[in-house]
Amino acid sequence: HGPSSTMKSAYNQQQFSIETKSGVVKTSISLNKSPNEILQSMAQLCNFPPPPSPPQPMLSEREFEINHTNGEIQNNEQDLFQYLRYGAFARPKKRQSKNTNLIQFLESSDIADDIKERRLNRINAISAAHVARQMYKFISIDGTRLGWSSASMAICLQRLTALHDEHHNKLRTKSFYPFRLILSSDEFQRKVDLWAGEIRLNPSATSMQWLSILETVTDRSVQA
Repeated sequence: HGPSSTMKSAYNQQQFSIETKSGVVKTSISLNKSPNEILQSMAQLCNFPPPPSPPQPMLSEREFEINHTNGEIQNNEQDLFQYLRYGAFARPKKRQSKNTNLIQFLESSDIADDIKERRLNRINAISAAHVARQMYKFISIDGTRLGWSSASMAICLQRLTALHDEHHNKLRTKSFYPFRLILSSDEFQRKVDLWAGEIRLNPSATSMQWLSILETVTDRSVQA
């Protein structure tokens, strides 16, 4: 290969490390491969079983490109991702090359819009957490146990902020520092744990139920 070909090949190689029981394995993947091939390669490196092919959604024949010579459906990775996301309600997309590599796949308008939306949702969630933490003076807010999307987490935190705006005069302390707020759907015997320094709220509870828990915290509690 010439210099330009070598540089292009190096650019399309993504270096990464995998921590296994036997140690850290340094390897790379080729971004020129299709998303499905990359998933299979990563599964092999992690000693995971290969990802199964999903069942085909029950869509009409006209929603796929049909090769009338051999009668085979010309499917591609976009159909796979659409099926995983929407199931049998997947809408037909504009046909792309069957050999679309990862870079082309990520640069497609649908994926780019999805990435942009997720980035904005993360920014909104971080902003909502910052506002809530400043209002209540929590040392931190942890919602990782929920496994929620950034968009859902932002809505939950905005509820917490709205509760403070409307009922802050009912709270028995102006600062919850140094308590840490835990948002979790787990059942805790103690909603306010003085020893652990945690206040635990269930997102599925009503705002008034949250308030009844927060009202039990006093200036003496935060100084304990």
